[in-house]
Amino acid sequence: MKGIIFAVVLVSLVLGMLLCTLGCEPEGPAAAPPDPKAERLYAAQNIELKKQIEELEKSYERQLVEKEMLLEQCRNQNDELQLQLGEEASQIFENDLVKILMEESQRLTEENQELREQIEQLTNQPQSNEE
Repeated sequence: MKGIIFAVVLVSLVLGMLLCTLGCEPEGPAAAPPDPKAERLYAAQNIELKKQIEELEKSYERQLVEKEMLLEQCRNQNDELQLQLGEEASQIFENDLVKILMEESQRLTEENQELREQIEQLTNQPQSNEE
């Protein structure tokens, strides 16, 4: 039993050391010294990419400003339309209210006239209770 445990520990140590040495070895192209021409090419590409990024950022900033201005115009137009709608609704309400009040006034005038006529008829009738 002790022999099996010793063998397992020994195999584990050997495998661990093997894996450690394989993982620590430098890879092919990364271990090579840098090429000055390639470095200059990468630097030139990097500069060009940075310029493109700056141009895109400026373009996006301009678009953002334009969209903010457009949004402000839309908000102003919306406010004007809301105000106009409010005024129109108010006018419609006032017109309807005036119409309703005029109709009610006419009805009450007619009813008042009828009641006056009834009062006059009643006052002109001879009273039979005076005997």
